Order: sequence, then structure tokens, then C-alpha cells
Amino acid sequence: MDDWVGLVGSLVLAVVAFLFGRMNLNRQNSVQRDEDLRRTRLDTYAAFCSGMVEYRRAQLHRWFVGQDVGGGPEEVERLRPDVSNEVRRTRAAAWSQLYKVVMICNDSGIEERARSAIALAKTMKTAATPAELDQLSDDVHRAIDEFAHFSGRSVQDRRQLAAAPSSRRS
Repeated sequence: MDDWVGLVGSLVLAVVAFLFGRMNLNRQNSVQRDEDLRRTRLDTYAAFCSGMVEYRRAQLHRWFVGQDVGGGPEEVERLRPDVSNEVRRTRAAAWSQLYKVVMICNDSGIEERARSAIALAKTMKTAATPAELDQLSDDVHRAIDEFAHFSGRSVQDRRQLAAAPSSRRS
């Protein structure tokens, strides 16, 4: 009888140890998933900022080339296709990064700020004067900065939202 009690007691202890071990493993996996998501978001948001800075730079360059060739974006397209191609390349890269932000953020405030920055950068090509271009360029820079600060706060928060698409529909 004592053997049975000892055997049952050992089995109970083994089951309890197994269950506690399993709970600990599940907790560790959850913490690792959260950290992986945080790191992915940080990398995605930083890449978006970088892509936007490049798009802004290309827009500035196109505008000044337009002044040199005596026209706007259409003349740059005709006379300096290399410059127009650079704008298209940087714009496509910025949009690509925006879509990554949309897929990972699950936060309408972050998505809104990213979309605002990219829309504002597009308007730079229509600036009528150098002063207007400077103002738009500064506005784009501020929009990128606002995105970086807003998204950065969300990445620093250990209680992040799960990675799921936002409810925005176009």
C-alpha cells in the first residue's frame, strides 16, 4: 500500500511539475512573440521615416532641376528623365514602407500620420516659389518627425496592440 501511495504521489508531483513547466514555457513564448513584434514595428517605422526623408530629398531635387530647365515637373520629365525616375523610385519605396506600416501597426493614429506625411511630400512638386518649397519641405519634415515620435511611443509601450490590420477601408 505504501508503494501505491508513493507511486501516486510521484505521479501527481510529475504532473504538477509538467503543468507548471508548460505554463512557464507558454509565458516565455508569449513574451518572445511580444518582443519580436515590438522589434518588427521599430524596424518598420524607422524604415518608413528613412524612405520619407529620401522621397522628400528627391522632391526637392526635382523642383530645383525644374527651375534650372525652366519648367515644372513636366519639363523635368521631358528633359531630365533621370531625375523623374529618381522621384518615382523614392516615392515607390516610401509607399512600400507605408504599406508595411499599415500591415504591422494596428493603430489608426500611426497610419494617419504616415499617410499624411506621404501626401504632404507629394505636394512639394507644385510649389510656386522657393519660399513655398521651403515651407512645404519643413512641413514634410515635421510630419515625419511627428510620425516618429507618435510611433516611437507605441513601440516603447510593453502592452502593445496585437498585429492586425486597422479598420480603415478605402
